[in-house]
Amino acid sequence: MKQAIRTTPYQLAAIDLDDTLLGLDKQISSENKAAVQLLTNLGIHVVLASGRKHQNILQFHQQLGLRGLIVSTHGALVKDAETGNILQQQLVPVNLASQVMADGLAYGLTLICYYSDGVRVSEKNVWTDLYQKRTGEEVRVDSKLVQNLHEAPQKVMWSGEPERISALHQVAKARYQEQLNIIPTDPENLDFIAMEVNKAVGVAAVAQHYGVKQSEVVAFGDGHNDVPLLSWAGLGIAMSHACPSAKKSAKLVASPGNPETSFARAVAMALASN
Repeated sequence: MKQAIRTTPYQLAAIDLDDTLLGLDKQISSENKAAVQLLTNLGIHVVLASGRKHQNILQFHQQLGLRGLIVSTHGALVKDAETGNILQQQLVPVNLASQVMADGLAYGLTLICYYSDGVRVSEKNVWTDLYQKRTGEEVRVDSKLVQNLHEAPQKVMWSGEPERISALHQVAKARYQEQLNIIPTDPENLDFIAMEVNKAVGVAAVAQHYGVKQSEVVAFGDGHNDVPLLSWAGLGIAMSHACPSAKKSAKLVASPGNPETSFARAVAMALASN
């Protein structure tokens, strides 16, 4: 008997990295890797969409055998992994970046800033060590980040004690919410990106590039920065361990189970929901 060919209405799958595709060990489980392969075998464009830098995401893109565009820095940069062509880029204006950096230093926080040539930090300490452990990203110390600010960064990050970051989140929103997009990520980090930037905007650019309709996009995520994307996509699926805001914004939530394979369960749900 000839096996039935599985069909799907989805033509583009946008996948978050940390705590979605990646487990606690920052690796891709065999189950999640097989789920990505299933999507590509069905002819679905797969794009990784993360708050990480493009160059950092590239290792996973290549590991999975993907081709084409990557959405990085919460959607601030959409770049082709193979050609290096930039489809879309939106930076933090220099004047706003300077203010955010100065405020962060005044509050006694550490600055972690994304630029096209790498990650610069105001000092090396426990917070930059934790950042490097989580991402594997090399950082360069620039003790005069604010004074030397001539290039618009992709992202400015405040890093410090989680309780302090949580309290200052509201302060930052009151001061910058009309000018910048402010995203809480890890408990010790608060990210500042351009106002018009989010993962939905980045993935929408990818969809337009590939000629894919919004209704044909399926998205997978777990965090605060995934909320716009999960809401925008034709089908947004939150991981079983996702934060409350991600679960609320998604149309489906992956079935309970091992967080390391939540993405694989979510893919199965997406394909079964046709």
